[in-house]
Amino acid sequence: NALFSPIRCSGPESRLIEHMNDLQMLLRSRSLTLVLNRGRRQRAKPVASFRWNGRPVFYRPGSSDIGNIRKLLLAGEAEAEYETPQALAPEVVLDIGANTGLAALRFANLYPQARIYAFEPEPENFALLQRNVKAYPNITALPIALSRTDGPLYLGGGTDGDFVSFQTLSSKRPNSNQLEVSGRNPATLLTELGIRRVDL
Repeated sequence: NALFSPIRCSGPESRLIEHMNDLQMLLRSRSLTLVLNRGRRQRAKPVASFRWNGRPVFYRPGSSDIGNIRKLLLAGEAEAEYETPQALAPEVVLDIGANTGLAALRFANLYPQARIYAFEPEPENFALLQRNVKAYPNITALPIALSRTDGPLYLGGGTDGDFVSFQTLSSKRPNSNQLEVSGRNPATLLTELGIRRVDL
């Protein structure tokens, strides 16, 4: 597994290291298109896909999606973004801020007996989340943000409107590019979903 952890370096050898990381990704993903799309700064196609565990995984070329794929789906257990207890046998898993659903896919692969609920309020991310979990009957995708109270919330992105990183606000700021999303209180929502216990 250590072979597939990203190598980091600065200086003249950084280009060689970048190629080694690409080779590692190619060996693990078996997708040349995925590797080539990692380096694209502008999205050649709005959405591309590769196969993971026999099912399609959709991503945006030239975006942080590819780094997330490496950390959540292609890394070995020791290098993965999240440490997942091997002895745990969860019945209910919540993926809060699910983005495009990659962690939910990882959890579905590790814990096929679990019921997974993936929450993602940002519409572009949610559209990919829906596509990514379509083949998994044990994953439910919900287009909402969890909040103290039920009601509208506002996502504020960077000044250029890029929602790679955002914050959730309870009120809209004047002259902002904030996006209104649905917020739900977790206790109320879990009761409505019939969830009495959360394991992970």
